[in-house]
Amino acid sequence: MPAPKFKPIHLLPLDEAKLEELLRDLEGGLRGLCSNGREVQDFLLPVMRQSLDFHRRVASPPPWRGYLGVKSDAKRLVGVCGFKGKPGAMGEVEIAYGTVPGFEGRGHAAGMAAALVAIAFKSPEVPRMVAHTLPECNVSGRVLQKVGMTNVGEVMDPEDGRVWRWEIRRPKPSPSRC
Repeated sequence: MPAPKFKPIHLLPLDEAKLEELLRDLEGGLRGLCSNGREVQDFLLPVMRQSLDFHRRVASPPPWRGYLGVKSDAKRLVGVCGFKGKPGAMGEVEIAYGTVPGFEGRGHAAGMAAALVAIAFKSPEVPRMVAHTLPECNVSGRVLQKVGMTNVGEVMDPEDGRVWRWEIRRPKPSPSRC
């Protein structure tokens, strides 16, 4: 079965300095990053404030931070995504994502999630990625299935309570044939 194709999403990294810069002048900062900055400001402002607070608490090094998801062909900001910290003691890293209202249901969330999977598995220290969703069948679960994640059951998250845990393991290398 061929690997699924995803919307081409370019991820723009958000470190503390970039978040502070954008929060000082969101309209001006977005003007240089995307063509729909004015339309996404209301969605983005609280997300960026929360991201800056999270970044200051967690201080994850690159690439384990947040990103803006920009639709490559039209330079339109379609969402935000990122890692919920650096890999843990077992090398596990958690992802999260959100789509800008008006861009839902078009494959952008899957494109961002797939890009995060690719980033994480470039690091040899990450054998597994995880994500959490509400404990019900929903769009987020379908997005995670599209990128190869499997629902491994219900867990208690310290911040979110009862959730479903999704995982994907690093693909094993194909044996070489001589």
